[in-house]
Amino acid sequence: MIYGYRIPQFVEWMSQTFFGHLDTATQQQWILDAGCGSAEKSAELAVRYPQHQVVALDQSTAIKQAAARFGDIANLHFVRGDVLRPPLLGGAFSQVVSIGVLHHTRSTQAAFEMVADLVGPAGGLLVWLYPREGEDSFWDGLYRQRDCHFAGLGSKLPRPLVMAWCRAYVKVFSNQIKSFLVREHKRNCQIFPPEIYPVFHSRAEMARSAVFLSFDNVMPRYQFRHGRQEVIGWFEAGGFGTPDTSYPGFFAAMRATP
Repeated sequence: MIYGYRIPQFVEWMSQTFFGHLDTATQQQWILDAGCGSAEKSAELAVRYPQHQVVALDQSTAIKQAAARFGDIANLHFVRGDVLRPPLLGGAFSQVVSIGVLHHTRSTQAAFEMVADLVGPAGGLLVWLYPREGEDSFWDGLYRQRDCHFAGLGSKLPRPLVMAWCRAYVKVFSNQIKSFLVREHKRNCQIFPPEIYPVFHSRAEMARSAVFLSFDNVMPRYQFRHGRQEVIGWFEAGGFGTPDTSYPGFFAAMRATP
């Protein structure tokens, strides 16, 4: 519930919307979750595609905790590594997924090019990136929080202090935050399947989620935002078709066959 998604329903939506070639593949394929974090999506992908192999890649020590948590999933594999220098074979994957990761590196485009190189012929690439200001009202609200309300200081202060600041912020502005979240939830349910969103059972539950969302929003050192046409250009330069941009921040395309 941290990001407002039910993970199984979210992965099923991604699979049905973007990964049709995996369901119809007659041979075993390799899937990469590049920047997997705590690997809930990686694990769900492995469960969703038992006939394929899934690699979860992340540079943080959280990869060890994820491996311990999901170690009983036979077709799920964990690799610690940087998306800017992935220790993986180029062109080895039929599908690469990178959700909310590449814009947190020192160069989004360089990170994109590195993970794109891991996609094999006729393979797919799906990324989610921060939209540019003015392209999505939900993220515009979070950008105001990050840039104005927190004055861009989140990455420069000690983490315990930032977490305390987030708790105080959510408490002081609870009514405004609730109105914002409810309004954006209604709007997003007109774009995405409503079943991927959880139902908050109490105001306290919503507040806890808002605190963590705020912390995650203001903490990263690198927080780049890119427009649709810019990212479309990256796909086309990398040998992919024009990506599907039907959903805010999502870009998905297949690599052309040689």
